[in-house]
Amino acid sequence: KSLLSSNCDKNGVMVDVKLLKTKEVELRFDTSQIEPAKGYVFKGLEIEPQKITIAGTVDKLSAVSSITVGGEALKRSNISSNDNETINIEEYLPEGIQLADEDAGTVAVRILIEEAGTKTILLPVRSIKVNGTPEGFDVTYGPEQEVELKFSAPTEILEILTSEKIIAMIDLTEFKEEGTYDVPVQIIDAPEQCEY
Repeated sequence: KSLLSSNCDKNGVMVDVKLLKTKEVELRFDTSQIEPAKGYVFKGLEIEPQKITIAGTVDKLSAVSSITVGGEALKRSNISSNDNETINIEEYLPEGIQLADEDAGTVAVRILIEEAGTKTILLPVRSIKVNGTPEGFDVTYGPEQEVELKFSAPTEILEILTSEKIIAMIDLTEFKEEGTYDVPVQIIDAPEQCEY
């Protein structure tokens, strides 16, 4: 790609040429601000095009491996159906980087939302982590040896969801005396897109 300028004087026409290298990079989108309605899950994005060609000096291009679009661009709340957004990618180019084709800066993004399925997992109580056990006390459990947890997620996630993929915890920091307590189970890690 060249940037051209000209100067006319008595010696004729002088042309200044600046040569820029080009590079194809992937587009990445922050989806952290997409919030589906209750009972629905975010399934992913359809992006067209998925890559763009950028131009810049060798030094500038070497520092860019992808272009990231911030979460604000796709911010949604309480959505229960697919949604579309058109992104002007020029707004997200790093300093010193430009589009190789100035007319190719529009990216179409489709936000995919689907109704969640559900699955019940029986989690052995012995696998639940304990936080804040009071000094000098031991934790024992009641007669139920498993807790029943219900998850919602896309079908393909539910198919591979097992108790081994879930990390749960109970917090005992507020309990200072001997006794029997009902303590809520907190899910601290589960496969992405699972809701408890």
